[in-house]
Amino acid sequence: MNKLMVLVLGLASLTGVAHANGSTAGEAGYGELIGESPSGVAVDDIFCAGFDRVGNGSCERVPSAWTLAAVGPPARYRAGSASDGTNVYVFGGGSSTVLNDLWRWNAATQVWTQLAIMPTAKQNIQGTFLNGKIYVPGGYTGSTHIAENAIYDVASNTWSLGAPLPVIHTGATAAYNGKIYVFGGNPGPLVRLDIYDPVANSWAQGADMPTATTYGRAVTAGSYIYYVGGIAGTTTAAVYRYDPASNTYALMAPLNTARATAEVMSLGNHIYAINGGDSTFFTGVPLAQSVEIYNIATNSWAYGLPTVTKSAASSGGRAGGKLMIMGGVDATTYYDQVQVSPLVLE
Repeated sequence: MNKLMVLVLGLASLTGVAHANGSTAGEAGYGELIGESPSGVAVDDIFCAGFDRVGNGSCERVPSAWTLAAVGPPARYRAGSASDGTNVYVFGGGSSTVLNDLWRWNAATQVWTQLAIMPTAKQNIQGTFLNGKIYVPGGYTGSTHIAENAIYDVASNTWSLGAPLPVIHTGATAAYNGKIYVFGGNPGPLVRLDIYDPVANSWAQGADMPTATTYGRAVTAGSYIYYVGGIAGTTTAAVYRYDPASNTYALMAPLNTARATAEVMSLGNHIYAINGGDSTFFTGVPLAQSVEIYNIATNSWAYGLPTVTKSAASSGGRAGGKLMIMGGVDATTYYDQVQVSPLVLE
């Protein structure tokens, strides 16, 4: 059997793979197996997913050395961010004032573009992308926490408001199977989980978190949502895996270094916790410990290549074969830096 025939059979075996959003994998599904953008995959990457990865587990994409890229938005920390696979969107946050601007980072060109402003200036937000929209529930205005559920439509570059949170909290946010999940947060910390159905424009309450926590980050990987780090009285290394199907939590292996306000991204069989604050909350964890990599299969953490600059509360995402973080704070210094790590074949 020639290589072309093996490739065709390998690709055919991957059809019908279920996405986290409930759709069925086509070309996007092959890319997701190696962490590529759901908007399109290169031919070599399709071969990698259809043949090598299925055959012998090779072709894993891993981050390479971090470098500084062209700056874009003004300095900020505790901003929200989300990725549509091609671009990363950064919104809100604060430094000397609370912000309501929205910026798009094109991973291919690394160019920043300012877009429509949010309805309300707010920080202490995460945000998540689902089916062409970015959902930004909750937030802190600088004087009060709010229940606002801001929704950005990528195609029309417009904001709207969905049903507000039933209880105010600036929680970590992730999307799974067509719904938005908001965990813990302030004022608190809280144990609460609220689940938003965009179609019904309504909220339901999920199971409480095992421990009241704020300033952690949530990320979807496979059939689960992981909640990483945060502050639970003090900065914590705890990692929880939430199962949306059973509405239950499992305590996973902890981070090697406790951190709050890390930027968290998933890639293939791994989760990346990048930068984040130490026990002082506003000071970044040491540079040598700035990147941790979680192996989902082995339930273990290891340190990765460090970022260029340590910081707490930066924002970013994975798009177009790159990891990116923007901004953050270290002690009293607020950053507008953009740090990028291209993904390379292992």
